[in-house]
Amino acid sequence: MSIQQEVEQLRQILNAEEVPHTLVLSGFQEFSDEVKNALVEQAAQIFEPPLSGRLVARLIYLLTDINRRNMQRVFVNNLRSPDPEARKASLYGLEKLEHPALVDFALHALRDDADQMLAPACDILLRKVEHDPVLRKLLRSFYQTYKDKPEFYSVRTLLEAHGIDREPLGGN
Repeated sequence: MSIQQEVEQLRQILNAEEVPHTLVLSGFQEFSDEVKNALVEQAAQIFEPPLSGRLVARLIYLLTDINRRNMQRVFVNNLRSPDPEARKASLYGLEKLEHPALVDFALHALRDDADQMLAPACDILLRKVEHDPVLRKLLRSFYQTYKDKPEFYSVRTLLEAHGIDREPLGGN
């Protein structure tokens, strides 16, 4: 089988509704790093049609030393995907890669209109507020904006669980 055929086979597996848990746990070991790197490189160059959220979420399992930069490109490119699952997977992927602009990306994601994207952004930011009083105030203000909107239940309850709702707006 050619490299391109293996890349296509791996792409189909990653796009499938269900992926065998053993494949995920093994890091897709049945595929060579060359195949993994080629798939990630191709994904980094795709804008249309947008990548599926499933594919974006599962790419992190293909991480190698060689494809790290292309993996970051995939995630950055898909922060503006029309698919909220791809946006969410991209934000978490950038977190796993310890991208230096993660906080900026998460702050930008607070402008998203999908609760499934706002909750991950807040989740990431909440891990940083202990050492950043300005960020804590920003999340408190964000909470005030969304607290009465029932469609943003997930993000409200997440912030409430971390006590953001119990702090005075001007406090630390």
